[in-house]
Amino acid sequence: MINEFKYTEQREYDDSKILKCCPEPKPNPSDPPSSDCCYNTWQAELDVVNWELKEVTNELTHAKKHLTLVTTRYTRLKLWDEELSSANELAFAVCRQLEIIEAQLVNICKNTQFTVKGVEILEYRESFGGQVRDPAWLAQFTAKHHGDALVLTGDIRNISGATLSSKHITGGVKRLLSTYAIAVTSG
Repeated sequence: MINEFKYTEQREYDDSKILKCCPEPKPNPSDPPSSDCCYNTWQAELDVVNWELKEVTNELTHAKKHLTLVTTRYTRLKLWDEELSSANELAFAVCRQLEIIEAQLVNICKNTQFTVKGVEILEYRESFGGQVRDPAWLAQFTAKHHGDALVLTGDIRNISGATLSSKHITGGVKRLLSTYAIAVTSG
């Protein structure tokens, strides 16, 4: 709720109003002049101004409180929006990775014997060990199925300089075969 505040320009000092209020007294020796000419009128105006000042001060206080609440709410909502946007980006990245895993799972295990038909390295960013993309090395996984040992330096040759890559590709194929076996038997 936003209140509209109106500003009215103050009137200039009007000498004629004072003269109408306080006409020049005629000299009367029995009644000496007093200093409270039009005091009641000025007092009434002062009361009105004081009341208006109090109202404006209350409105200002209310507006400051409202501004503080709105600013706090805006800050919270902005932070929440940033966190949700970040979470959305992460969720999208996870979903994209799951789509890639699903595609690899289908490519690896899509046959009636549930064996590996082939393995393909989509992207390899390491400076050493690019031999893992070699078709002869990848051919070691062909015809493997769930339950095969798939042991590095056993039935899978290790690549010198790419031991971790060899180990993780072997483990990945083994996990995908296991996941596919669980999916086929449970579904």
